[in-house]
Amino acid sequence: LNQTDAQNEVNKITNLNYTNLANDQVLYVSVKNTNGCRDIAQLTLHVLPNPMVSYSVLDESCKDENDGSITINPPFANLEFKLSIFPWTSSNVFSDLPPNDYVLSVRDTNLCLSQYNVTIDPGQELSFGSFDISCNNNGSGSNGNDDYYTIRVVINSINSSSTTYSLIYQGVDLGDF
Repeated sequence: LNQTDAQNEVNKITNLNYTNLANDQVLYVSVKNTNGCRDIAQLTLHVLPNPMVSYSVLDESCKDENDGSITINPPFANLEFKLSIFPWTSSNVFSDLPPNDYVLSVRDTNLCLSQYNVTIDPGQELSFGSFDISCNNNGSGSNGNDDYYTIRVVINSINSSSTTYSLIYQGVDLGDF
C-alpha cells in the first residue's frame, strides 16, 4: 500500500495475514473512525530472521538405557526450546531421552520460530557369541609360572560401533580390546 493508495482508500490490505516478507518495506496505513476522521501513517516493515541454532546429539549408549541427549548451542540469550511433546523451556539441554525422531523447536522473544528434525539412534545391544579360555602349560606341566592362557571372546552386536571392550577374568582386568 503506497501513500497515494492510502489517500484514495484503494488497494486495501483486507487479510491480516500479510505474507510479503521483503525486508524494510514502507507501507502507508489509513485509519478512519466512525465519524469519518482519517489519518495516514507511514510504517516500515522489518522482517525479523528466524532464530538459527546448532545442536549436538548423543545417541543412546546401550539398548533400553534411554540416556540419549540433545544439547542446543544458542547464538544468543533469550531463546526458548521445545522438543516434540515436552513444554517450552529456557534450558538448552534435553537429557534421558529414548531413541526416537524428535522435532526441536526454537523461538525468540518476538515469537519467531525455527524447527529441526532430530534423531536419537538406539543404543548398542551386546550378546556373547562365544567365550573360550584355554591354558597352555608351555610344555612343562609342573611349572605353573610359564603357563599362558588364550582367551577368545566373540561379541555379537546390534548397532555396531568402534567401542573397545574391557575384559575382566576372575576379578583381574586383562585389558581393553
